[in-house]
Amino acid sequence: MSNLAHLFELPLHGLREDNPRDFLAVLGLQRVTSHQWPESEPTLSWSEKTGQPTIRVDVEMPANWGSQLLDLLSQWATSSSNPFRHGKIEAISQADFHAILQTESTCSPFYTRFYPALSSQISNENSGRRSEFIIESANRSVLKGIVDLLADHRRPLDVAADFGGTSPMREVSNTSRWHPAEFQSAAYTATDPKENKHCDRLSLNVFALLGLTFYPVVDIQGGRKTPGIRRISRVTEFSWPVWSVPLGLDELASLLHHPAIHQSEVETQGLKALGIYQIWRSRKFCPDGKNDYFSTSNPAF
Repeated sequence: MSNLAHLFELPLHGLREDNPRDFLAVLGLQRVTSHQWPESEPTLSWSEKTGQPTIRVDVEMPANWGSQLLDLLSQWATSSSNPFRHGKIEAISQADFHAILQTESTCSPFYTRFYPALSSQISNENSGRRSEFIIESANRSVLKGIVDLLADHRRPLDVAADFGGTSPMREVSNTSRWHPAEFQSAAYTATDPKENKHCDRLSLNVFALLGLTFYPVVDIQGGRKTPGIRRISRVTEFSWPVWSVPLGLDELASLLHHPAIHQSEVETQGLKALGIYQIWRSRKFCPDGKNDYFSTSNPAF
């Protein structure tokens, strides 16, 4: 386990443990914090009382840590090796995929986790397989949505305020659809749901994409699998744990893939021995036959 005597804490009041998008967002924040300030050795834990996460670090974070992280992402987005430039994930050819991972650069440690989390690369050209988290269609792309958010200087992202829960909710489109509130059923609204724009804390969608770095896509015979997701008949289900003991990146990667988290019948005592106090599950569903969403989550025990 990580050293518990961390010097500084970042309580993240803008996140909830039962929201799959929020869970991925805090994973992304921990990953990029470690990349930007390697000496910080960030750890992550959740409060069983409030359902909110805290990141702890071993060095004092700059007061403008949110702005510095946004500057980093903006630099990546305008660089020649922009990780967000692939409008369609399948368009990453096998040759380009390998070249990216073999390139020596300051970003390469991050890229070696980022690209395998988007797609797998099997031996046949033009047959890249995307992460099971990705919801994409002909007129929308998760990566394009990220580029649009980073390039919108009229409404700049406020990373610290978004994670702290103090920023205003703003209209957002072309998202990952990992936030359950994005689905609005016509049965429960007075107007056509198309007229009700989804409002959110915008930068959380950016960091949720970066949180996929903990969930690489793996080629298997006849398809691909994404750790953290299981198939139940034709249903795709994402399961994630929340825990009270601060965990570092390596410990967390092992915990998230633990088979006990993804079993149909959970063994409560064994999970509590791992420091897990709850498991949440959200299913991908397609209410209109066209658009996929992630459902409101349910506790596993």
